[in-house]
Amino acid sequence: MLPRSPPHLLPWRSLVLLFLALAVSSNGVSATAKAKAKAPAAPPKPAGFGYKLVSLVQRPNGGGLVGCLQVKRRSSTYGPDIPRLRLFVKHETKDRVRVQITDAEKQRWEVPYDLLPREPSPPLGPATAGGAPFTAGEYPGQDLVFTYGRDPFWFAVHRKSTRQTLFNTSRAPLVFKDQYLEVSTRLPGDAALYGLGENTQPGGIKLRPNDPYTLYTTDASAINLNTDLYGSHPVYVDLRNIGGRGVAHAVLLLNSNGMDVFYTGTSLTYKVIGGLLDFYFFAGPTPLAVVDQYTAMIGRPAPMPYWAFGFHQCRWGYHNLSVVEDVVENYRSAQIPLDVIWNDDDHMDARKDFTLSPVNYPRPKLLAFLNKIHARGMKYIVLIDPGINVNSTYGVYQRGMDRDIFIKLDGQPYLAQVWPGPVYFPDFINPNGASWWIDEVRRFHELVPVDGLWIDMNEASNFCTGKCTIPTTHRCPDPTSKEPWLCCLDCKNITNTRWDDPPYKINASGKSARLGYNTIATSAVHYNGILEYNAHSLYGFSQAIATHKGLQSIQGKRPFILTRSTFVGSGAYAAHWTGDNKGTWEDLRYSISTMLNFGIFGMPMELYEWQSVARSARNALGMRYRMLPYLYTLNYQAHLTGAPVARPLFFSFPDFAPCYGGQATYARFHAAVRGGREVTVLSDVALGSYSMHKGLVIEKITVLGLHGAGKDLAIQVDGADDATAVATSSPYFAAADAAQVLRQGEEEDAVEGEKRGVTMEVGGLALPLGKSFTMTWNMHIEA
Repeated sequence: MLPRSPPHLLPWRSLVLLFLALAVSSNGVSATAKAKAKAPAAPPKPAGFGYKLVSLVQRPNGGGLVGCLQVKRRSSTYGPDIPRLRLFVKHETKDRVRVQITDAEKQRWEVPYDLLPREPSPPLGPATAGGAPFTAGEYPGQDLVFTYGRDPFWFAVHRKSTRQTLFNTSRAPLVFKDQYLEVSTRLPGDAALYGLGENTQPGGIKLRPNDPYTLYTTDASAINLNTDLYGSHPVYVDLRNIGGRGVAHAVLLLNSNGMDVFYTGTSLTYKVIGGLLDFYFFAGPTPLAVVDQYTAMIGRPAPMPYWAFGFHQCRWGYHNLSVVEDVVENYRSAQIPLDVIWNDDDHMDARKDFTLSPVNYPRPKLLAFLNKIHARGMKYIVLIDPGINVNSTYGVYQRGMDRDIFIKLDGQPYLAQVWPGPVYFPDFINPNGASWWIDEVRRFHELVPVDGLWIDMNEASNFCTGKCTIPTTHRCPDPTSKEPWLCCLDCKNITNTRWDDPPYKINASGKSARLGYNTIATSAVHYNGILEYNAHSLYGFSQAIATHKGLQSIQGKRPFILTRSTFVGSGAYAAHWTGDNKGTWEDLRYSISTMLNFGIFGMPMELYEWQSVARSARNALGMRYRMLPYLYTLNYQAHLTGAPVARPLFFSFPDFAPCYGGQATYARFHAAVRGGREVTVLSDVALGSYSMHKGLVIEKITVLGLHGAGKDLAIQVDGADDATAVATSSPYFAAADAAQVLRQGEEEDAVEGEKRGVTMEVGGLALPLGKSFTMTWNMHIEA
């Protein structure tokens, strides 16, 4: 949105003391030589020594297995071990098995079932109650089989048909403490893994060994590589090529606490700072089957309205309504299609949610503007942040205080700072908080009939850190400040609780930052005593659910909601964007990986000032608009089956192992015009052997920005004239939006003033996709 706050300066400096001890032995051997023989460093203390299985019963009527685990040996690293654990295993469907491990005696935090509906696990109680002893070494389902060891306890999941192991924890002992959970699985070295987001992965979507993977929702710009970003999705897809056939499965650890995931290439280790171990295994065996099974459990991607696939214009800085009106009219005069116009916080009164600036966006004029664009079929979307300005004259704040819906610290609403200045954060886990938000959405829609909402800053983002108060010595915010993102509250760090200073430090913000750094303090409390420490990464998810309910109850149609922060299941309620980045080719390349990853996660979704740019925009958008029925159909398929709209290449070619890397797996095409007449199209093919083996051919090529007729087509394949490609086909030229098709050798009978195409199609080809080629033809270029 706007520049991020710089890191806070530490109030102390490190003092490094260097002691140099000089010692010379009687035989003249130097101190340097003796130093080389120093004793090795002591190995780190193990976090735990594992558990043993002391009982296991099978519940009747397909209710699964319930067992009791006993700690083998105590360890104090990261806190005391939980002595007794409850094991629960159930084949919930033919292709999904659940393995849950939690405290046997005390209810632990887990993702609320009302946020993410799913089958409940059995209540805590005696492990042997209501079941018969289970002594078999395997617990088979239709597709997957659960196996285990008793002492030490470990478990594994394999395919019933091939006995291929998908997950095996025998590599390392299970560790389960109140604020530290650790479990590892073995992996074959040739397994290709994808997922574990959200982060910006410069190497493509395939997980790379020894890269950091930390999951904790954070307002960190997407230009930060390999660090935790806005969403938390603890799921990965594992794709392996076995005997020339690609076989995929997925693993979800349903846990909202912060975690580090360490991937070495032959193992994967979770280190989680709370909650429980709640694993779901999805059998696949194809990538499309995996996302089908995954989204069947977490919720299908929300169906989007048709207009959402059109062209949107959005930026910060439309300081008054006249600027927005000019933008819309300039698009119209330039004949560039525009379906949706957005406002950032410019429309607000002093950046307060659910308000209008009476000076810059007076309601009568805004309503007249909306009537005009709605009559054209256009839509209007505005931004809403979760922070509610602390202001006794502000109705939204007053109603929130009356209903007691804000997150609290030490019995008082937790004070933070974002764009309007001091704010409180609504608690969307609180039923009263959700209903209050739904009512505020309704009130705002009566004020301004918006067509969708953009919910931002919902990680939640905070310009300050710690416990804060409103200053008495200076204004906050300072209306003259040019850096409103700098903290102006009086704050002090919170380090005296185990929630704000846990024993294990995840790699938050890529630098092991405090969990409460620039967000809500983790010792703050939600509804019913729920700690922010546990629910932090659910904040944007819970806000999206409440926003979806609010818009749907008003419009009775498919809502359009765009959210920055996401969690498992967010795709059922909202779309997502990649957050703050730069307008560079490098960032565009990074965004491709993010977009493809979010398809796996179940979340598939000014040019007019220069005439030449406007023409290019019409050309590019013209192609996009011709594809809208196709994109809309893909979105419908995503809603039915979870199939991503944008898919990695291995979704289409899962048997082709070289495409698993996610890079250098495309045929790239380059077009150039010389002398105003000669057009050359070059192809650069990577991994073409697969295409040759499958006999894939190119039947037509479309080039943007050409205007006129083509002739004198010549083709070279791998540097040699290829008469076969032409002889076995019937090449033709056509403008994509013209009815006339010109066969090779025919002349155009042009009509003066006739509308010409903005794209040129060369069709009727039979070019082998696996080979590089050059195509050349002559034409009159008008643009």
